[in-house]
Amino acid sequence: MARGLRQRSSGGEVVLIVDDAHRSESMGRVAQLFKDLRRRRRRQVKLVLSTRPGAVTMLTQPLYRDLDPSEIAVVPELQELAKEQSLALAKEVLGDAFSVYAESLVEVTSGE
Repeated sequence: MARGLRQRSSGGEVVLIVDDAHRSESMGRVAQLFKDLRRRRRRQVKLVLSTRPGAVTMLTQPLYRDLDPSEIAVVPELQELAKEQSLALAKEVLGDAFSVYAESLVEVTSGE
């Protein structure tokens, strides 16, 4: 089941989060939405995908074709994390501009 996250930040930044992206049948539409938002908005847009290790290449290859490789960060495979570790990782991946979403990201992806 897909779960959504909607929250506003003071700067108008946009974060698109796809948990278990390897299961998504609509990644093409997500990628197009990401590109459209980046093109139309003057604010930052970030796309965060979580997936099983075996699907990383399948998900990142199209991104490498459409984006500057310096804009893509692939996090090494993770083991089970404590909530504090998950929050620290979320803040690192999201960066300062999107840190307002860190707690929500942890909640959405925790599987609880």
